[in-house]
Order: sequence, then C-alpha cells, then structure tokens
Amino acid sequence: MFKKYFLLLSILIVFISNANLAFANSMNFNEYMNKTNIDQQLSTAINQNTQNITQNMISGGSSEKSISDSTIVPYPYPNNGIYISISLITKATPNEIYVDGSYYNSNYSTAEEAKTDLKSKYENVKNAVKNYGTIVLNSMNVYPQSNYFYNEDNTTTENISYSGDLSLKVTLIQASKLEDIKNIMLDNGLNSWVSANVSEENIIDAEMAAVQKIKNLLAKKIKLYETLLDKKLTTLSSIDLYAWAGSNIDVEKNTVDLTINVNATYLTE
Repeated sequence: MFKKYFLLLSILIVFISNANLAFANSMNFNEYMNKTNIDQQLSTAINQNTQNITQNMISGGSSEKSISDSTIVPYPYPNNGIYISISLITKATPNEIYVDGSYYNSNYSTAEEAKTDLKSKYENVKNAVKNYGTIVLNSMNVYPQSNYFYNEDNTTTENISYSGDLSLKVTLIQASKLEDIKNIMLDNGLNSWVSANVSEENIIDAEMAAVQKIKNLLAKKIKLYETLLDKKLTTLSSIDLYAWAGSNIDVEKNTVDLTINVNATYLTE
C-alpha cells in the first residue's frame, strides 16, 4: 500500500514539474493576451475602483513581501468558470505625510488646571514645529468626572476631578524633520504616529502604472491553470480590482505601499 501511494506521489510531482516546464517553454504573453479585451476590462475595473477604496488614511508600518499569489489549485465556478485571484503591492504618491499626536490625562484637580496644561502642550508643540511643518488642532476637551468614596458611617463623599484630551496633526514641510517632530511630541507627553493621505487620483495613477505587471501575473496564472487542467481558458468573463493604501511610508521618496487585488473569472472550453 505504501509503495502504491509513493508511486502516485512521484507521478504527481513529475506532472507538476513538467507542467511548469511546459508553461516556461510555451507561454507567448502578447499572443495570449491579445485573445481577450483585458486592457479595456482592466481600465474599467480601475475606474470603478474609485467607489471601492477602503482606506485613504493610512498609518506607517512595514510590508513583508511585494507580490503574493493565491493557491495553485484553481477554484471552479459554475458554467465551467475558473476563478483567479492575484495580489501585488506597488507604490503610490501620498498627497501629504503627517504626524498625528494625542494626549490624555484623567487626573486634573480643576477644569482650569486641565485647560492650562492642554493649551500649554499645544503651544509648545506649535512653536517647536513651526519651521518643520504646519500644525492643526483637531480637538481639545475637558470633562468633569465624579468619584465616590464610602465612609465608615455608611455615608458617601463625592470627589470631582477632571480629565482632558488633546489631538493635533503636523503636516511635514521638510521630510528630513520627521524624527524631530516625533521627538518634540514625545518631549511634551504626546503619543505620535506617522500617517499619510492618498487621493483617489493618485491611487488610480498607481493602478494604471501597474497594469502591465497585473497582466503578466494573470497570464502566468492562466497558463499554469491551463496546463494543470488540460483545458483552455477562452473567455474573460469578469474582472474586479480593489486597491487600498497600506503601509511602509517612505518619507524621503514620498511613496507609500498600495495593495492591489485582482479577481478574474475565466470560462473554459
């Protein structure tokens, strides 16, 4: 029984190896893609994507890989359809890169103390960053809060204290001053994080620049599926494209990662 399964596994490995070799030797990208209206459908999908942008406001981080791919096993759809999914990460140009800052304190004795402290922190940051970026005060709030203490005679004593929060944004003028701005906020007790704003127009520009890469990935996946299934994918039935700004903000190059997902359904012979 073990020998039987080992033989079947060996045949499968040889089959996949030969399939990959056949794909490498036989794929003619231009000839294949000319059979479909892929350019027109991709353009339509990209234009429709303005309705599907899930996130324009993004936070800094890091991306682990630049291109990912779905499983090698195609997912069958009704009417002999094959569903193909690819994902890639390209670069987009943000409209602005900025540093968000926030502060919260729940232990003020009086409302005046809270107001004075919050205003002082805002003015300190404002004066320190004036040569590095433009500052916007998003919010400054003070809230009363009641704390009740139980006494030994079963009475209660109410103690009123105050909490306050501060939120601001500094848009970079000089990219090299990013760390200076973050340190200024830290020195004044504010938490900070780097964010960016990417417009729909800039996202569409990045998508259009990635069209050839999308077509290459689709053609590679199509040929692989055709070899594995021993069927021709003859018609592009539908294609959807979604993109969102993600991570890895490069302040010096003024770029941000943009993830593009393409989902296509092809009909077989």
